[in-house]
Amino acid sequence: LSYVEIYNWGTFDGQIWKLQPNGKNSLLTGANGSGKTTLVDAILTLLVPPNKRHYNQSSGAESKRERDENSYVKGAYGTLQSEGGLAAKTKYLRGKDDFSILLGVFFNAETKEYLTLAQSRWYGDNDLKRSYMVAATALTIEEHFTPFDTSGVWRQTLKKKYGVEEFDSFSKYAQRFSKTFGFKSEKALVLFAQTVGIKVLGNLNEFIRTNMLEENDAETEFSQLRELYDNLLTAHKAIEKAREQAALLQPILENGESYHQATKELTEVEDLQEQIAYFFAHQKATLYATARRDLDNDILRKTNQIEDSRRIITELGLQRDELTVSISGNKAYEQLQQLERNIKQAEDDRSNREQRAKTYNKLVESINWKTDPSEKQFYQGLEDAKRGISQGESELHDLEDKEFKLKTKFDQTQQLLAEQKTQLLSLQQRKNRVPIEQVLIREQLTKKLNIAERNMPFVAELIKTNDEIWESAVEKLFRPLGLTLLVKEENLDAVNRFVQQNDLEGKVFYLKLAKNA
Repeated sequence: LSYVEIYNWGTFDGQIWKLQPNGKNSLLTGANGSGKTTLVDAILTLLVPPNKRHYNQSSGAESKRERDENSYVKGAYGTLQSEGGLAAKTKYLRGKDDFSILLGVFFNAETKEYLTLAQSRWYGDNDLKRSYMVAATALTIEEHFTPFDTSGVWRQTLKKKYGVEEFDSFSKYAQRFSKTFGFKSEKALVLFAQTVGIKVLGNLNEFIRTNMLEENDAETEFSQLRELYDNLLTAHKAIEKAREQAALLQPILENGESYHQATKELTEVEDLQEQIAYFFAHQKATLYATARRDLDNDILRKTNQIEDSRRIITELGLQRDELTVSISGNKAYEQLQQLERNIKQAEDDRSNREQRAKTYNKLVESINWKTDPSEKQFYQGLEDAKRGISQGESELHDLEDKEFKLKTKFDQTQQLLAEQKTQLLSLQQRKNRVPIEQVLIREQLTKKLNIAERNMPFVAELIKTNDEIWESAVEKLFRPLGLTLLVKEENLDAVNRFVQQNDLEGKVFYLKLAKNA
């Protein structure tokens, strides 16, 4: 305890009173009624739960109700006998508009840490209001708790500026400071409350049993243990029963699987039966489509023949008319001229057809087709060419896909080759065979943590054989161990934090190396 401050507590009225032991023992002396017990009760109020503390014990008072929080907050100091009456009226220093503050500051000399416990009390709606506070710093009433207002602005300031924790009940408040003080049992506060005001010890065994030992209900624990044993026994029987049931159900499970497999095969057969009609309908539609294309080609061929026949008939008709006119007019010369023109026209037509035939023959020779085909062969070839064009387009698409896959594989191979070249170059520049990825991870650790590489070696760097021929075989044999980093004990925490907080883009294994290793 570093110091205690009280304001408006009992007969300590109107100003701040301070007791300052500074972590040492203090002797508090004074005449009867001077306030020694009041000050002790203030310390009890800071530390002991309300249902465990009894005020005015240190003065030897027999009644536990002689003083309470209300009497301390109002400042009760005496009684006044009314004239003509039997009842006595208690006299107070303060009214319900006043407030009371208790504050205790504790200091840990080992950790150099402060802990402040503070309680404030005031009246609102005719009820006594309480506030319990804990702060990890040293506070004072004058500097931090004034001016005091019932609206609570001072509490918000304490929380925001000094990190004060406020609790609405003593139990939560006690849990908080008990954890900081390191109390292992709630009996510590009860024992403190008893020893502060002890006058007569009485029965030592009863005192120890009541105030220093934890309650232990052996009968309840035995009942719970028996209940747990019964539950475990029941569970064991249920497990054995379940195992026996599972063994009996195993044939059913196997037959069930066979049944499900047979059902699945039957369903597949039924699906095939349902799809057969659609399959043959599709085949029939395909055959009809092929026949239709053949008929269309035949119609086209016949139409061309009809057109040629009609053209020949028309030409012959014209010739007939001309001959008729010539005969009737005895114009033999004009007839001969017309015949010459017709012959020349026919020769030109024949030359054009021969040229087209040569071009066709040249093209079909390049694809190993028959030259000078018949009419039927020509139209059959035309149909085959259409199908070939469709097939060629499909093959071209497949080749383009294959080219894209090969190009992707080529790029991946190039990338792998570059990585292997980098790895080979790194291995040529180093005396060990540690992969470059592991070396880069170690470089991150050594640079960020400012550790020399010689203080964080790979195990492989420490492997050396007398015969270099065996060195490669040894490294392969101990490869998982050889890729392990050896980290000195004083660097281990820093390495752990860095590995957990950063993405090293790879895996790293490391072992702690003792300080003297």
